[in-house]
Amino acid sequence: FKSDTLCFRSPDGEDDSLKAAEREHWDPILAWFNSYFGTSVEFTIDLTHNQREEDVSAVEDFLLDQTDDIVTALDSVTVSCKSFIIAAAMTHGTLSAQEATVAARVAEDTQIESWGLAEGSHDIDIQDLRIRVAAAGVFARLCRADGGVSTASS
Repeated sequence: FKSDTLCFRSPDGEDDSLKAAEREHWDPILAWFNSYFGTSVEFTIDLTHNQREEDVSAVEDFLLDQTDDIVTALDSVTVSCKSFIIAAAMTHGTLSAQEATVAARVAEDTQIESWGLAEGSHDIDIQDLRIRVAAAGVFARLCRADGGVSTASS
């Protein structure tokens, strides 16, 4: 959370299409996050960012209230998308797996629009991310619907 991708934006003077994509895809997610968690998380254009202790505590309290299964789903999406904020929005149901994937790939997709897709690389990365995010999303929905994952004993 302290180094969440959504908290780091392109500096002024950089690619305008990237800045526009960051605003389009990330601002609504960050606004939802702040509303849901009662935080004041902001973004920076610097290389370092310090989250307020109150915001970190709000996330810690949230995680402590989750089942191990939901924390597992959150962890999987956080690592895949490089963003706890995206993971929280998706496992909450605010974002679909497709929307989470698009938000996670803002910089890469902007580069692809400018320079083209490298077949055998970008296309595989895109599909891999879609699969990992969708699987974690399904797992989270099943856990919430069932109250947790249960295993049958033999």
